Amino acid sequence: LAQLKIPLKLAVELDATNLLLRTSLLLIDRPPYAGSLKTSFADLPETKLKIIPEGVSGRMGNIAEFPGIDLWIKNSIQDALVKNLLEPNSYTWNIEDFFQQYYK
Repeated sequence: LAQLKIPLKLAVELDATNLLLRTSLLLIDRPPYAGSLKTSFADLPETKLKIIPEGVSGRMGNIAEFPGIDLWIKNSIQDALVKNLLEPNSYTWNIEDFFQQYYK
């Protein structure tokens, strides 16, 4: 489809359960009174993914369940979570910079 340049609309649904997050909030003495928010997963969450093509004649079902694709997608999601959000890795949102940039 990519070589034919036919757009394919996909409905994607990610369901994550058993989330154990660790979050810390740095408080400051001026608005917005929160300087940054740091969060990470203590354990990997359980994930389920649905990818259903829209506008395709007939029902293809959930592409994420096709043999080979299911493991590739699950491993890709888990790798991304481990590299970015699983402790000791974390995501830090600089709230003070965000508010200064968008709410001057």
